[in-house]
Amino acid sequence: MRLQSIQQFLWIQYARLALGLGLVGGMVLAGFLARSPWLVLVVTPLFTVLYALGKWAAFTGAWRAGGAGKVLAGVAITLPVQAVVAGVFYLIGLGAGRLFGSPAIADLALMDVGIAVAGFAVCALGSAAIIVGEGKLKQHSKQFLAEVAAELKGQQAKDPDVEQMQMQMQMQRSADTKPEGVQLSAAQTLTGVGEA
Repeated sequence: MRLQSIQQFLWIQYARLALGLGLVGGMVLAGFLARSPWLVLVVTPLFTVLYALGKWAAFTGAWRAGGAGKVLAGVAITLPVQAVVAGVFYLIGLGAGRLFGSPAIADLALMDVGIAVAGFAVCALGSAAIIVGEGKLKQHSKQFLAEVAAELKGQQAKDPDVEQMQMQMQMQRSADTKPEGVQLSAAQTLTGVGEA
């Protein structure tokens, strides 16, 4: 069970990393091949949706907290940021392409849009698989923590030193708390005189 949870956690992290590198690499490649800069505007909503899928827990929490208004507010903030991200990686690729003598910048073609939509579909399916995997991992984590807690309780029942330490801690806590109605003067508080 523990090994399976660790493997699943690593799979999720590697899948998330691969999707991110694929998106960034796609924009760098588009710039390198001198595709149309209008492609940045085409992929911005796609990047935003994929970002929201990556932050699934935050967006579902916003939905529960404030409905569509909260989600739209999050999208309104995310959309320009994703446009900048897509544009920066496009420009990095364009600059690298210019160093190697890339052709003139092309007009936006239907092929560019089709490739962007196909890439979005692959990344959306990958994000959905990651979300499902995270849900399963969360269930495994709860079960794992319950098993560890049961093991610790079993060890505590067998170990008399643990019981003695717990009793000492309880006595210390009760000594630290003051009964209601007991007021100490400022001098007693500073010097510690009169404390139980």
